[in-house]
Amino acid sequence: MSSTPYVEDEQTKGITDFTVSALPAEGSRFVKPKRIHYKERGVSRIWDATESFESVVVLLYHVEKKAFILVRQFRPPVLMALRMTQPSTAPAAAFTYECCAGLVDKPISLDHIVREEILEECGYDVSVDAISKIATYHTSVGTSGAPQHIYYAEVCRTVPLFFFVFVRPFFYFFLMIVEA
Repeated sequence: MSSTPYVEDEQTKGITDFTVSALPAEGSRFVKPKRIHYKERGVSRIWDATESFESVVVLLYHVEKKAFILVRQFRPPVLMALRMTQPSTAPAAAFTYECCAGLVDKPISLDHIVREEILEECGYDVSVDAISKIATYHTSVGTSGAPQHIYYAEVCRTVPLFFFVFVRPFFYFFLMIVEA
């Protein structure tokens, strides 16, 4: 069970009928299980991994509030992992607080993907010119090694805010400001 306290609210009560099954034979658009064969110092090795999308993440800073903006959303793999040891874990425990982020799944520049994610998840309309790349690194290095590009942007009251954020089926976004 997670040691972090969680909040039961209308958003978390909307998660029901949670089950886990094997991937269908046709696979998944988001992850593709792979088996890697290689030799290390002449010894044959096997490593199971997943091929997945590269992604972007943005450290979004609210200038007047002197705070970073995080997104709260339900993550099904977190609930699956928690229920492996605590089968009665409430869905509320699987709502995470994260930086604004998204998959690189469109043929547009990374800067434009970051801009779209900020608008979609946080409601701020930030100019591409106001988004700065920090670095690229690899995530989930034991299972996928997918590249992730990290950016920084600032928002304030003068940046248009379209509240309450888009709600897509299966994804619930909630704007959360965390004091710096």
